[in-house]
Amino acid sequence: METLYRKYRPQNFDLVIGQSHIIQILKSQLSSGNVSHSYIFIGPRGTGKTSVGRILAKAINCTDLKEGNPCGKCENCTMFQEGRSLDVVEIDAASNRSIDDIKNLKEKISFSPIKFDKKIYIIDEVHMLSKDAFNALLKTLEEPPAYVVFILATTEVQKVPLTILSRCQRFDFKLASNDDLSTVLASIVQKENKKVSKEAISLVATMAKGSFRDSQTILQKLLTHTEDENEIDLEKAYQILGLSSYQNVKSLFDFLYKNDFESAKKVLIQTLASGNSSTELCVQLIRYGQKALSVSSYDKNEVFMILELLFGLERQLKITDYDDIAFELYVYKIANRGNTLLTVSKPIPSQHDESKEIKSKVIIIENDKTELKDENLPKVENAVIKKIDFEDDTIVIKKIWPDLISRVKVKNVPLSGLLSNAEILNVEDNVLYLRMKYKFHKSRIENKKALEIILTELENLTSRKMSIIINVIGESEKLDLKGENDIVKDVFSELLQ
Repeated sequence: METLYRKYRPQNFDLVIGQSHIIQILKSQLSSGNVSHSYIFIGPRGTGKTSVGRILAKAINCTDLKEGNPCGKCENCTMFQEGRSLDVVEIDAASNRSIDDIKNLKEKISFSPIKFDKKIYIIDEVHMLSKDAFNALLKTLEEPPAYVVFILATTEVQKVPLTILSRCQRFDFKLASNDDLSTVLASIVQKENKKVSKEAISLVATMAKGSFRDSQTILQKLLTHTEDENEIDLEKAYQILGLSSYQNVKSLFDFLYKNDFESAKKVLIQTLASGNSSTELCVQLIRYGQKALSVSSYDKNEVFMILELLFGLERQLKITDYDDIAFELYVYKIANRGNTLLTVSKPIPSQHDESKEIKSKVIIIENDKTELKDENLPKVENAVIKKIDFEDDTIVIKKIWPDLISRVKVKNVPLSGLLSNAEILNVEDNVLYLRMKYKFHKSRIENKKALEIILTELENLTSRKMSIIINVIGESEKLDLKGENDIVKDVFSELLQ
């Protein structure tokens, strides 16, 4: 069975949806005869780069252009559409990336077109070429024969050398909107003589995340699972695509919104037990939350809080092997997001005063109203503080510290050794306060690259962006040559063992 995205690939520019900023320029160039010798199409996968490249190749050699569009009826267009033309060559750089492949291409370029006026080379995923292959291609792009046109396509423009980019006309493709995807999908459903509800089509469009090809691949899965003439509604679409039912997603989100942890937990367990992916369920909740923002019955501030935590869950699911536990933990966090925790911290001691200890007090009160009477704490009257089971940030960081060191060690062994010798003083307002023995150690951790590694892994473990402030023990700040040798030994202790 022919895939839908091949079967319904647009055959002229007017059928391309969502890239009007590109189509208008290309049609103008074709109508005026000012065709460039090289183009590069850039954008996410499934946005139409190769399709537009093929239409451009056909239009360049069309003998009867219609306002910049290939006619689709002349001999050249017919040969192209039937795949009989030897003058249009499509190359997948992912499997033809070596310098030998490009040298072979250069040898063939020296021969004039067999039938067409122009010889077209479409190179897909051009960023996959090797360095030597790029250098060989560059020489061809600098002085191409007059009868040759290159059309390059890539999803990762940052990997394409600037020397290549500067010799091509650049066009940036954008992701399709859900409305554009739904329009294309509805048209295909009609041509396939099938019945799919608007809600089911909208679901497919949302799942495709802006990719025309992905949307048609997902739609094909729906259509091939339906042999009768009954309409595919939203619930049936969820079932066919292996998603959590719409009702389950809605119920779970609503229970979280109402801070009903026990009910939310039951729905979660039931949903995951039925074989649904925890990652996909998280995405569905995020998508539902996005829609909830426009529904008047939901408070926007509450929904934003839920979404922020769901994004934290999504990051956590990417790095853990315990999806069910992580999901339940975040369900608990979300359901208890309205609770208040009062923390009063003493200032961090001076780096010259090691005798002072850093203390934090967490006051948890079961009564609805009370008056705080601790002499060391500010007086708070009529404070409403709910009881919750939550750990102090400093304790949390100390617990994950070994994991952080292990993660950092994979990327930078000496840096992990420095962290092993760091003393955790306190965590307050997402700022981690550390104390080091040597100023030399402090400077190494505060290095831009080192900090980036540490803060990235901290965010992966805590789902929060943090910063670090480092104090140094006062008498160790002055370094001499003798002390420096001890420091080097300390820093690289793991390597010297």
